[in-house]
Amino acid sequence: MLAHTIVLAVGLLVSVIGFVLVFEIKEGPGPSNITGASKRRLAALWILCGLDLIFLAVLHFVKHGFTWNAELAPIVIGIALSAAGLAELKQIVAAAADAGVAKLSKPARWGMLVLFLAASTCFIYLLVLLPDQQLREPQKIIGATFLILVVSVAVAWLVYFFIKDKPDSLANDSDPMPIITRRVLAFYLLFIGIVLVALLWRVGSIDFSEVGLDIKTEALGQSAQTGAAPSTQSGAAAATEPNPLQSGTTATTTPNPPVLHKLFTQATLTAAPVLYVTAYGDHFTADSKIRFNQQEQPTVFIDSSRIQAQLDQAVINSVDPMLVDIITNKQVTSAIAMTVTKAHVKQNLFGWPFELTRELQLLLLAILAGGLGSFIHSLKSFGDFVGNRTLTASWFWWYVTRPFLGAALAVVFYAVLRGGFMAGTPADAKAVNQFGVIAVGALVGMFADKASDKLADIFDTLFKGADNRTGKLAAPIIDRLEPATVSHAATPPVTLRIIGDRLGTVTQVKFGNSVHEHGAVTQKEITISLTAQDIATTGTTKVSVVGDSGESPTKDLQIT
Repeated sequence: MLAHTIVLAVGLLVSVIGFVLVFEIKEGPGPSNITGASKRRLAALWILCGLDLIFLAVLHFVKHGFTWNAELAPIVIGIALSAAGLAELKQIVAAAADAGVAKLSKPARWGMLVLFLAASTCFIYLLVLLPDQQLREPQKIIGATFLILVVSVAVAWLVYFFIKDKPDSLANDSDPMPIITRRVLAFYLLFIGIVLVALLWRVGSIDFSEVGLDIKTEALGQSAQTGAAPSTQSGAAAATEPNPLQSGTTATTTPNPPVLHKLFTQATLTAAPVLYVTAYGDHFTADSKIRFNQQEQPTVFIDSSRIQAQLDQAVINSVDPMLVDIITNKQVTSAIAMTVTKAHVKQNLFGWPFELTRELQLLLLAILAGGLGSFIHSLKSFGDFVGNRTLTASWFWWYVTRPFLGAALAVVFYAVLRGGFMAGTPADAKAVNQFGVIAVGALVGMFADKASDKLADIFDTLFKGADNRTGKLAAPIIDRLEPATVSHAATPPVTLRIIGDRLGTVTQVKFGNSVHEHGAVTQKEITISLTAQDIATTGTTKVSVVGDSGESPTKDLQIT
């Protein structure tokens, strides 16, 4: 089954890559050009697709023999599509050698797109059909397929990135972001958003019964008091029935002793649910008390067959079974062992099972909500910059890393809230509203900068200290000096331009260890006039600037 899943996932990925390659071929008023390298790539993809399907056909024949069924039909159709794709490639006549180009007509281009789309449909149909053959655990097939696709795309992208021929001069970060990078970034953001919403819905829909506790009961034996003659308890004298024939005596009856049959739990539906243990049995009275490990609990009498006591989690101090019995006027029932543990729910993530607790659920909700909040902020920012035609190449990694930053920051913020550092006291997991966790995590992700400032305020309050570091993120930046080399024999004054960023708030220019006078100051440039004394000594001089947010890293000025 795993072999089927891997082969189908790889085949689907190959078909999608082929569709994208053909789609990226520019369509003009006449025939489009296709290079020899692109032609070889498409041929390799069709061959790989056909080999995938042939392998599936061999597996089918080994298992089912030469029988026609719903699984064999898409395999045969897919093999035929692969052969048609290779035949269509042969029709493309190259106008030059391998390094040249070939002509691809519009019908051929659209025919190739349709063939790759049809092959993808065959693989998707087989993937949908595959879980029916394993009805017990269909989620493993879908999960493993999804994971294989994600890993395959990531590996293919990394390989392509590292083996791709790069020009000698790459684009600067201040240049507009290329259109292909924008498409990749838009697909990445939408993919991340869909995954986060799906995981958030799945994790948030998990319900933990018994207010986060897993309770199991086991009877240890029959009641110690049965019939008309109850056994003695802790040295008490046995009740005797006097002889009615004796003179001067009056017949008396012994009360029926309590009998405990079973225990069951009930919980309120309030925001902070309360758990009750209800005892079911016979001969209960208003004097009957429920005991946990021989400790009497406040008991509510319902009727002669039911009494109830609240289960305070403070009395659960170990994982050992807790003995529960009923006492009525020194008559004690047999005990029932009750084991109380944290509730666990078995889940599957990409086909691998794991146990989820309430605490882990809240933590996952915080992580996913933080990523979702950052995704919302990133998507809005991406749309605004693209719409205003101001999106530059330097923002690419900002959008890639933003969801992960929001998720990590949401974890820290959630831990601070649950730990009681900001307000209140640590809360038990059963009293925490999961919608509140989602709201806090999403807001932290959307406003990550403000959340970081709030965490910085908390840290400053707890650990106050001076920060004298240079090169802070908000400090001015020096990119280069123009000129970077000055001759000591030059005729002063020599104009030195400091080129950088965030220079608008600069108040001082340090030339070596002394403060130097400066001229015009803009956000990107500062000018200073070098005197004969400044360039009198040959060597290297450190140049830095000081602004409202700190001092910049130094730049070397060579004096020859």
